[in-house]
Amino acid sequence: MQSKQEIRNSANKFEFQNDSMDVVIAFLDEKTNTLTYSGSGRPLWILRGEEMIALKNSSLNL
Repeated sequence: MQSKQEIRNSANKFEFQNDSMDVVIAFLDEKTNTLTYSGSGRPLWILRGEEMIALKNSSLNL
């Protein structure tokens, strides 16, 4: 049988777990040359030749 302290220690292991999953969705409309992007707080990185551009993100999650 587990002691009270062992049960507390076991319960504390799960308090700080972050089991979320970040998802990025992007849609490129080639007819209008428009990119729609939702990145769960992640920036959008664009490569143009040798240049790398990071577009700012919002702090909203999906």
